[in-house]
Amino acid sequence: MRQGARWLVPVVCGLAAHLCAADAEEPEKPESRFQPLIASLERKLGPEFTVKQIGMFVVAWDIDKEAGARSEKLITQLDEVLYENFLVNRPDYVIKIAIFKDNASFQRGVKKLAEKSPTLPGVGFYLPYEKVVAWEAPMGEWVLRHELTHALLHADFRREKLTSWIDEGVACLCDSATFHGKQIEFKLDWRLGLVYKLMKEQKLPHLKDVFNMDYMTYNSPANHMVGDAMARNLLFYLHEKGLFLKFYKRYRGNYGRDRTGIKFIEEVTKKDINAVETDWLTWVNDKMAKSTGGDGGNVPPGGD
Repeated sequence: MRQGARWLVPVVCGLAAHLCAADAEEPEKPESRFQPLIASLERKLGPEFTVKQIGMFVVAWDIDKEAGARSEKLITQLDEVLYENFLVNRPDYVIKIAIFKDNASFQRGVKKLAEKSPTLPGVGFYLPYEKVVAWEAPMGEWVLRHELTHALLHADFRREKLTSWIDEGVACLCDSATFHGKQIEFKLDWRLGLVYKLMKEQKLPHLKDVFNMDYMTYNSPANHMVGDAMARNLLFYLHEKGLFLKFYKRYRGNYGRDRTGIKFIEEVTKKDINAVETDWLTWVNDKMAKSTGGDGGNVPPGGD
């Protein structure tokens, strides 16, 4: 992470040591190119918000100091871990992150931050054209992980608009992950139970149909949660087979050749998509049989 520069002063006497200690206690100043944006957010959001540069982000919050410190650590860690493990291209623009203490603050704040702010009950979102992540903090840290993953994923693909299933699938995969230093551990969550339930009821769509959905179809009330659950668990399936990174890199590098990603799934698995689906559904069934909780986890639904 690039931070404001500090001078290292040689300690040659007691007075010099005192001055050096005083200098070290001063807060780091944001880089000059961030300062206009910080000033703009301070004007828009008001004095109750703390606005600061964190790495390549400008973050604003009205949560308490302790919660702010936890959020700063989470943002820094997620950024480091994702780029250590599979992301490559960093954003060449500033991503704004707004963290709100409650729903009332969330509703007021998003209207000030984005010209076309979505109408939402809360939770959080990422607006790719505005480069804004918004998070209602009481809804849980998994929401910030989900939405910030969206922001970094778009930067990695160098696109403001991505095929919905890969956009949501990767975000859902990361929102319940555990970090160990710079390593990431993906885990099963409640979405496995949804896939299993619909599979048993014979209501589960085919993978290729979900992968071919346009943005509006995928994000409709009838499809969004199901699509997210299928996308996440298909990527988890590839991860357990040691193929997720190979698939992701091939998809990112050849996105214009097949935006659905089907071609690259078939290439890395050496199976056609129908055979992949058959094997994946067997995997879902086996995972549920081994799951002591019955749903693989307890992360609540939500996010965008």
